[in-house]
Amino acid sequence: MAFDTPAIRAVSLARLDESIDLDLVARHFLVLLIVDDRDIADEELRRFARRMIDSGAVFLCVWAPDSVRVLQLFLEVTAEYPETDNRFLMCAGREQRFEQMLWYFLYATRPAPDFETTCRSRIVVTVAAPHLAAEVHRYLSEPHTETLDELYYQDMLAEDEDWKRQAKEDDPPDRPSA
Repeated sequence: MAFDTPAIRAVSLARLDESIDLDLVARHFLVLLIVDDRDIADEELRRFARRMIDSGAVFLCVWAPDSVRVLQLFLEVTAEYPETDNRFLMCAGREQRFEQMLWYFLYATRPAPDFETTCRSRIVVTVAAPHLAAEVHRYLSEPHTETLDELYYQDMLAEDEDWKRQAKEDDPPDRPSA
């Protein structure tokens, strides 16, 4: 069966412990967590992980300053759930631009094969980041036809322009000849 997730939802929370109305169309879902985790205690992240797994999360993407830490805490929590049996998948990225991570989550992620028939939602959760929540809503409201390669290429062009601008600023002005 082909994997398809027609339901995409964005949720903005002020805090991780805030209640979430997931409004799921099926039992399982994929989640992208966008959070500044620097001031969040490990146990708070573990509680959030349990809430997500108890609600039906089977895939987690994280975009955070310390994405690896968040993934590690989720991994610890998945060990408490024998039924996940290494079928809970995860990915992280902070080195990617925000837009690239959104694209990747929306178009390139999929659950483990055991969950393909029961996973019909993608949920983007932003925590304590209203400016990023607004970006998520803007991104979701616009049609996207670019590939991830095209997004990376746009980044390369922008970096090239930055390099040229920096080189021009670093060059001393030509001195008039006497």
